[in-house]
Amino acid sequence: MNWRRGLFRLWIVGSVLFVTAVAFVGYSEIKKEFDETALQHYLEANTELLVPVLCGEARGVAKSIR
Repeated sequence: MNWRRGLFRLWIVGSVLFVTAVAFVGYSEIKKEFDETALQHYLEANTELLVPVLCGEARGVAKSIR
């Protein structure tokens, strides 16, 4: 077996394992950043904030949107 070819294959496998490990460890933090940015853009586009409430605890008057 050629040493250069073997070490190159080992380097490729190690690189793939490293990228996979970094993606596994950092996924939740990266996803959180994207979710925060999406929420911020949503709130800037929609001036009305809708909060889910149980029907029995809801108060106010319903507006008809036409």
